[in-house]
Amino acid sequence: MTTILALDISTHMGWCFGSDSTDIPTFGTVHFGTDEASHAARGAACLRWCVSEFRSHPPDILPIESMLPVQAFGRKNHASAALQFGYHLIVRAVAFECGIYNIQEHSVSDVRGVCLGYRNLKREVAKPAVIKRCHQLGISVADDNQGDACLLWLYQCSLINKRKVFDRLATCGIVTITNYKKSIGPKLSKKLRM
Repeated sequence: MTTILALDISTHMGWCFGSDSTDIPTFGTVHFGTDEASHAARGAACLRWCVSEFRSHPPDILPIESMLPVQAFGRKNHASAALQFGYHLIVRAVAFECGIYNIQEHSVSDVRGVCLGYRNLKREVAKPAVIKRCHQLGISVADDNQGDACLLWLYQCSLINKRKVFDRLATCGIVTITNYKKSIGPKLSKKLRM
């Protein structure tokens, strides 16, 4: 049994904790501050949460979503990019300090490719699709932050035990292996050893 703490890192960070043999993980959203809070205050809140969580529930694997490229933040939004880089650095540094060395970074498109069957959905379509998929799987997320973290956890589980995950997706009428190989592409098929 491998414990997994999946993080969708942002100011409103979704988290999902469970083992690869868990059917329904625990999950939630932690808020690191309001829009008015300084970057230092938000960073301190992230630091406190990480120290507390990593010490009380140290996972075997800490999967995180890859950061968006700087260009995705736009020319006028350097502050948001800096904040995201800061959160990622804090998470990685605290994990290292707490003895959590197996940090795995996964792209949003890989996670959505496996869990939704589509790699490149636009944000306005992807967010409701993530919540819907979680509900179909019996994971009652309240927002897309929790949903992204839960699908990241499920994706990480698929790297450990792909048959269990794909069987679960298939029982919901979601996937067949043949359709998935087509939708996720050869690179991800190879990564999942399909």
